[in-house]
Amino acid sequence: MANLYCPNTGFTGSANRCSASQLTEKDNFAIVKSNNEYCCHSECNGGCTGPNASDCYLCKNKINNVTGECVAECPRLYSQKDGFLVKNEDVLYEFENRCLSRCPVNTFVYDSMCLTECPDGHTYKTDQSGNGNGHCEPCKDGHCPKPCFGLNHSKVGNACLIS
Repeated sequence: MANLYCPNTGFTGSANRCSASQLTEKDNFAIVKSNNEYCCHSECNGGCTGPNASDCYLCKNKINNVTGECVAECPRLYSQKDGFLVKNEDVLYEFENRCLSRCPVNTFVYDSMCLTECPDGHTYKTDQSGNGNGHCEPCKDGHCPKPCFGLNHSKVGNACLIS
């Protein structure tokens, strides 16, 4: 069973029932089913309809848009296993507290995040599909080219031509 949390006691465990003394109306972390009070999942915020991470009204941290579950973190591109970095086949990209299978249009992948701007020391590299996406990559020799944005433009060397 999922991690459950009874707010007044900090109880975390596999049992999903909280006693009435552990729950208060202001906590809003409990539900009543068949005259039993059940704790919401620890990733829920503001109440729930059941004890699972997918039963939350709001998520405390992030929502996995693929599974509909509230999660502490999105599955990252790489994880550590036995002291080595291993590529995660179930990677989801983080964007505005959501875990997505792909980044929205006009965002750039950096690590396991979707950004609207690349961080300092990185430049934009658009993908070849023409959908406005791409990734951030480190600048070569510390020189970052200035990107061109707009509806009708083309690049010639380091200059932008606006038509």
